[in-house]
Formats: sequence, structure tokens, C-alpha cells
Amino acid sequence: MPRLVQPTGVSNYDVSCGMLDSSCLVGCQIKLFSQQFPGRELRTKILSAADNKLLAESGTRFDAIDNLVNQQMLVLQFPYRGENISVRAQYRRNSGGRCYFILGDRVTPLSQRRFRRVNLVSVVRMATYPLVARGTKELGDLRWMETNSINISSGGLAIEVPSLLEEDVHLLMNIELNNLPLPKMMLGKVRHCWPLEDLHFQVGVEFITREYACRLFSPAVMRRLPAALFAYRGSDREKLNRVITSFELK
Repeated sequence: MPRLVQPTGVSNYDVSCGMLDSSCLVGCQIKLFSQQFPGRELRTKILSAADNKLLAESGTRFDAIDNLVNQQMLVLQFPYRGENISVRAQYRRNSGGRCYFILGDRVTPLSQRRFRRVNLVSVVRMATYPLVARGTKELGDLRWMETNSINISSGGLAIEVPSLLEEDVHLLMNIELNNLPLPKMMLGKVRHCWPLEDLHFQVGVEFITREYACRLFSPAVMRRLPAALFAYRGSDREKLNRVITSFELK
């Protein structure tokens, strides 16, 4: 069954671990998002739930559900015990035409963030960075693109991109924010990617602190990477959070 976990970075919230009681969803309408229908919010009603398997209503009221490609990954969103949450799920339709969602094991609350977030548009230059394969490859050889931020916190930021970025992809980022204490170059990790109405995607990126990097990567891998990528420490994240909080209080 999915676990309500405490994610890090852009999805960092003050929540405790626990089990999702999927029986609470029976009879409720939920939202779902599919790469098959970019930018379109689909809805359905949950008819029954057993462990991590939800039976969804289809047919005349929710005809788009019948048109989903079988076994694709979806993002479900629904209220759960007073807060909105999202969970990835696999769509399965059996030979009898019944439609099911097989829930993943990670639940992300959409509120109660640990780090304050502000709507802030700034230029972000970024490049995907396959750490193990890339090593110390010159940064100029990477394929860079430029986009804009949507909002930012000390734990990460949201950006808009023209193509899908898979979860857990690493990014090199340069963010033009002179009024915030951020390093010139940062390492980030994609945490989610939602389709938008204009065929673009909104991507949530977690800032990787030096302490977190030491848990993610072996010392050998870190030695092959530019030291500047690990300049952002946990103490810097807390300092930036205080700065952003002061913006909101003004």
C-alpha cells in the first residue's frame, strides 16, 4: 500500500509516515492526469478499493477513462484526511472492460510545505546531467536550455519546460536571482512533471544539498564532479528559507 512519506526538496512537508487507507476513496470523485491528454484534467469515481488497487467508473459519465492506453502511468489527485495529495498509479483495463488504478508506493502532499515558497519568475539555464556517465565532462559540452521559474523555495523550484522530464533525472542549473543567496551553479533532481494546457510541462526540481549528495553518491562519484555543484549546504537552505519568509512578511 502507498506510504505517506516525507519527501525532500520541492516536495518537502511537515508530515509523518503512515499508511494510506484507500477505502476512504470509495464513492469519491478523483482527478487524474495523463501524458496521453496533456493539460487535460480527467475525472472518475472510485467504485471499490482493495489494498493498492482501485476500481474506477468509466462509460458514459467518464468516457475518457475508456480511451486511456492500457498500462500507462498516471498521476492521481484527491483530498485525503483534510489535505490534497497526489500519487502515481498504473492504469489497467482487463478483458472485461473494467478499469483499475494500481497505486504506487509514494504519496506526495500538495500543501503544508516545510520550506516557504514564493511566486518568482526568473531566468533558469539548465541541462540534464547523467552523473555516472558524465563525470567531469566540460559543462560547455552539455545541451543547455533556457526557461523561466514559476515559483521557488529554499528546497527547490518549479519551472516550465517544452518536453517531459522523467522523475529522478539530475539537472545542472544556473538561476538568475541576484536578491537571493544561491550559488551560481546548482545540482537538482526532478521530483515531478505535470502536463500543462499548452503542451508544456511544469517540473518540480529539488535542490540537492552537499549533505544530501553525500548520501546519494559514492565518494568516487563526487570526486569526479565539479566541487561547485556541492556548494549548497543544509545551513544555506535554512538561511534562504528565512530570507524568503521575510519576503512574505513584508
